Amino acid sequence: MSEKENKNTEENEPLIESYEQKKMAHREKRANKRRKAKEGEHDITRSRKVTFLEVYSRSGNKREAAKQAGVSLRQHYNWLDRDPEYAEALQIAKEEATEVLEREAFRRGVEGWEEPVFYRGEQVGKITKYSDQLLVVLLKGNKPEKYKDRVEHTGESKSYMNIDLKNLSEEELNLLEGIIDKTSAEDGESGGTEESG
Repeated sequence: MSEKENKNTEENEPLIESYEQKKMAHREKRANKRRKAKEGEHDITRSRKVTFLEVYSRSGNKREAAKQAGVSLRQHYNWLDRDPEYAEALQIAKEEATEVLEREAFRRGVEGWEEPVFYRGEQVGKITKYSDQLLVVLLKGNKPEKYKDRVEHTGESKSYMNIDLKNLSEEELNLLEGIIDKTSAEDGESGGTEESG
């Protein structure tokens, strides 16, 4: 190697080192930016999850909770699928929402609420109103063995039907499915309790 080539190599070394240092610094800076952006997204997501859970725990309404959190219901369900901690927190929020609803049902069914009484356009007093329906729901919930719906059947009922479904047309199958759905829904409304009489 000649002296000139040796001198150029020596002069270039600091330039190469400097370039490599700047390149590494730039990569680190970009990585830090991405990490901070991801942390920011994480903070925003966490904030939205907390908002959703707080609103849901007070209202019991997922659609309203999603609206207040600025997310879609689809996003809420994605969180449920992907975040076990969120799923657990949602169960707690659901219990809190249920307690809120139970307190309100108790207030309306037992304590009542006041409504103004008017005569010829002027308020002349107040009347306390109660919700008998909510009171019945509370009784059924607290003592189901005593206040459950009772259904009495007379006569024999057949528990099965022998039908060869292969011979039915598409229209007949749809009709049969509708009858089964209707019967199942009616059984569900009555609590499905059967007592022979």
